[in-house]
Amino acid sequence: MDNTQLQSLEEKLQQLLRRYKRLQKENENLKEELHRTSKELALSRNDISVLQQQLDVKKLGVQNWTDQEKKTLNARIDAYLKEIDSCLHLLNS
Repeated sequence: MDNTQLQSLEEKLQQLLRRYKRLQKENENLKEELHRTSKELALSRNDISVLQQQLDVKKLGVQNWTDQEKKTLNARIDAYLKEIDSCLHLLNS
């Protein structure tokens, strides 16, 4: 291999290294964006859940609920809280 071939090979290698570093940086940025978006999604889901519960309460009037209906609502709230906790756990890992 002569000197020009070595130089050409070295230039291509340098280009590949620069591209690799750019892609690594882009990958990190995308991971950060995904993490932020996932957190926002979890918060939005929580907000939706709270609003849905408020709507349910307003539609039905809690004072007129039977004990079974209240237990069902509590079970539903517990399920939402577990889902939120698991989302937060996934986001933090």
